[in-house]
Amino acid sequence: MVADFDLRDYSDVELGYAATAYRVQGKTVSQSLVLADPGSLDAQLAYVALTRQSDELHVFAHEVAVGKEFADLSRGLSRNRQLEAAVTEQRRCEEEQRQAASLSVWRSY
Repeated sequence: MVADFDLRDYSDVELGYAATAYRVQGKTVSQSLVLADPGSLDAQLAYVALTRQSDELHVFAHEVAVGKEFADLSRGLSRNRQLEAAVTEQRRCEEEQRQAASLSVWRSY
């Protein structure tokens, strides 16, 4: 779908740029617009996304994504993916060790 319009009819419209939170890490912008999606923002990324502005911060969210009381957003922004990945890897290694030990005991018979 293509929409044509005359910018003279929209005097408040300005050219803008979009970037990911990864891209703006370490930068400061005057205004920041953040789409808060609990599926894609974890604690570390939320910190970056919500601290890049010097003047204005606007956070947008959809009720379906964040829950009626923002509970899903709160859980998503509290999630530490690095910790989750470390725990998952530790569990995988422990399971491999258990399997190897089980196989070793079986071979000794």
